[in-house]
Amino acid sequence: MRPFVLLFGWENTDWHERQIGKRLAMMELRIVITTLVLKFEFLALPENLTSMAAEETIFRKPKTTYVRLKAL
Repeated sequence: MRPFVLLFGWENTDWHERQIGKRLAMMELRIVITTLVLKFEFLALPENLTSMAAEETIFRKPKTTYVRLKAL
């Protein structure tokens, strides 16, 4: 009975550490995005830079990424 508790009970700290790390990473991502939105204005790009070309792998990866920002 004891190994079952170690695998699926509260004593298995590896799973909890991953969850804490995942939550911390998500919180950090929220802070970064919020900071970008509050400190910069996102402007429209010229037509020659607005390409939707992408490389298809396991994930869709854009070939070029441009951002036009104006500091607030």
